[in-house]
Amino acid sequence: MNFNDKPAFMKKLGDITIKLDRKLNEEQCQVFFDDLKDLPIEVVKRAMDLALHDRDPDDIYLTRAMPTTPEIRRAAEELIKDKKIKGKLGCEKCEPTKGWILEITKTGRAVAHPCDCMAEVVRAELKRKNRIRVDRMDDRLRESTLVAYEISKLR
Repeated sequence: MNFNDKPAFMKKLGDITIKLDRKLNEEQCQVFFDDLKDLPIEVVKRAMDLALHDRDPDDIYLTRAMPTTPEIRRAAEELIKDKKIKGKLGCEKCEPTKGWILEITKTGRAVAHPCDCMAEVVRAELKRKNRIRVDRMDDRLRESTLVAYEISKLR
C-alpha cells in the first residue's frame, strides 16, 4: 500500500469498527496502516474479512475484538499463497506499473506502452454487454489504449 491507498484502507477499517461496535482514533488507525503497508490494498481488504471469518464464533471475547495485525497478516499470507487474489492488471512484466511498460529508446527518450495483460482487460471491457453510461463514456480512453498497444507491437 502507498499513501494513495490510505483512504480506502481507512474506510475498510471504519467498516470493521462499525461491524464490531468499536472505536479507533486516528493514531490507532495509523498504526494499523504502518504495520500493513508492505501488502497490496486488495489483499489487505480481503485479509481483514478473512481474519474475522476465521475466528471461533463461540468465543465471547473474539466476537467483538478488533482483528490484530498478526491475524490480518496471517490471512494475507494465506491469500497470497493460495493465489486467490486475481488482479485485473499486473503480470510479471508490468507488476509495479499496473499494466504499463516503460522503455528507453536509442535516443534516450522514455516511452510507455500498454502491456499484454492491460490490452486483454480493455478488450474484455469493450466487449462486455451490460455496461452503464459511465463505462461507455470511457470508451475513447480504452480505444486509444488499444491503439497504443497495437502500435507498440508493430515496433
